[in-house]
Amino acid sequence: MSNKAQRDQSLEILRICAAFGVVAYHAKVPWMEIPYAGLIIFIALSPYVDLYYRAERVRTTSSILKTFITPWLFWSILYGLINILNGKSFAPHGNTALEKTLTGTSMHLWFMPFMCMFLIVLNKIKKIFCLHIIYYGSLAIVVFTFYKSQPWLENIQVLDNPYAQWLHAMPALFIGTALGLSGIVHNGKIIFLFILLPVVYFTILTKDLPGINPTYPIGLAIFMIMSSIKT
Repeated sequence: MSNKAQRDQSLEILRICAAFGVVAYHAKVPWMEIPYAGLIIFIALSPYVDLYYRAERVRTTSSILKTFITPWLFWSILYGLINILNGKSFAPHGNTALEKTLTGTSMHLWFMPFMCMFLIVLNKIKKIFCLHIIYYGSLAIVVFTFYKSQPWLENIQVLDNPYAQWLHAMPALFIGTALGLSGIVHNGKIIFLFILLPVVYFTILTKDLPGINPTYPIGLAIFMIMSSIKT
């Protein structure tokens, strides 16, 4: 089996395990913040795969929308019908029409518009900036977010759905972006391992960050290990 095929297989296994972790969290299993690390993995995988395999290629907005729109519509309609059968409104989450649309008919669906919009913006940025700038910019955003972790956490706690979920998951997107480009940038993997990871783990392990710890350190560790298989 080729290295690419082995890598594809490991990433698909990782994606499936991450999805089960998110399901376990919503099922309120014991120590549910641990399986919720699957969310960090699932979110980080999207830009990682996009950049690792297609760094130089710019995807069109229509192709990205096609990837997300069909599953989003299917699950939105399904959960909406279930809501109606249970005596609820079709889209019960959110205070405005925009919030209801972006959150979806179930709280499980907020990530689809989020990742879709991020990938659209990322591919627009590819046309403007070189990959090195995107890599270092992503590193800077992650480091700054964790360095200023208290304001980040406070905003998560006061924002409405789905913006609170988006803000919580935002660093995972930039972690996936940086890791996806780390093989292209000179010493990219070394910088990632010895600058980004120490800052993230030091911040997480030395501060009281409910909802961030242990979700981020566990998710990041598993993501790093699985994405490096057969490299």
